[in-house]
Amino acid sequence: MRKQKPFELRDIKTDEEYLQFDERFRGSEVLEYTLLLGHVLIEDQLRGLIWARLGTDSLPDLKGFELIAGLAFAGSEYDDARDKLASLNEARNQVGHKLHRTDFELKLRTFVASVTGKGKSAAEIEWPEEEAERARALRIAIRFFMVWVAVKTDYYAERNNLGVETWKSRHAERQ
Repeated sequence: MRKQKPFELRDIKTDEEYLQFDERFRGSEVLEYTLLLGHVLIEDQLRGLIWARLGTDSLPDLKGFELIAGLAFAGSEYDDARDKLASLNEARNQVGHKLHRTDFELKLRTFVASVTGKGKSAAEIEWPEEEAERARALRIAIRFFMVWVAVKTDYYAERNNLGVETWKSRHAERQ
């Protein structure tokens, strides 16, 4: 078995590699490029969620988005999150691995609707004609999802740092 690598959450305000990558993501007006960049950003963030849920100081070198997403969102309470990411990942796989894209835009619309559609289906959400506007809608949905993951990561990290019993007592006092 390979040695695990020390792991720390990225500081997204100061990590130069992240900031450069994020700048390309924010500036992308090409739908496929936006998808690829957003997929990488989410995968990186999911590693942080795995770390926080496990409460460890190291992680193995995990490969494969499905594995990473499955570990990050293990448990029946996260079925919905896994479904959202499945649509995004299937669209990404069509860009990365297939010449024939049968339902690429539908997969993206499904992800966008599941994150930002307020209960609307992929067919019910407004899907812009202009590619740059579709890329913008995808960026917004990816950002919303990333914020949700960040909140979950903070939750688990705080709980693990304090210890479950201390965390429970502190949060019981707040209610």
